[in-house]
Amino acid sequence: MSHYMRFFFTSPAPALSRLAATLPTALPRHSLRHLAPEDAAHEAGLYAGETLCAALDLTLPGTPLFTDEIAEFVAALEAGKGTGEVARVRDVLTRCTAVLAAQILWQGRKTDEVMDDIDPFWDWIAAQHEGLLQADTQGFFEGYDRVLAL
Repeated sequence: MSHYMRFFFTSPAPALSRLAATLPTALPRHSLRHLAPEDAAHEAGLYAGETLCAALDLTLPGTPLFTDEIAEFVAALEAGKGTGEVARVRDVLTRCTAVLAAQILWQGRKTDEVMDDIDPFWDWIAAQHEGLLQADTQGFFEGYDRVLAL
């Protein structure tokens, strides 16, 4: 079963190559690998040590995937599926400059083990950029505070 987490940027989103260059300084145990050539660098693997934790994909406005992702979440809000700060989430979706999606790769590990490896990455992203984190079946978060349950 696929599980996704997404960071919806409202500040300018960095290229994955820039994240890959700065991540080891902030989180020495983490790395982004298997980046495509600079002009197509929208996919990478997130590693904690030698463990692959997530497949990352950075989507930008003007691409079909970006349009579809934003539309899907706006439709959920319009259908009244969320409880919490709907207006705030709608504003983030409207102003979104990029979506960093992570397909979580369990690798036979328990949820707590995987989240212990992934949470520092999201904390680092949120500390440097404006936006909200979304986790499938859980909702939107600012840090560890849920803003909107879905």
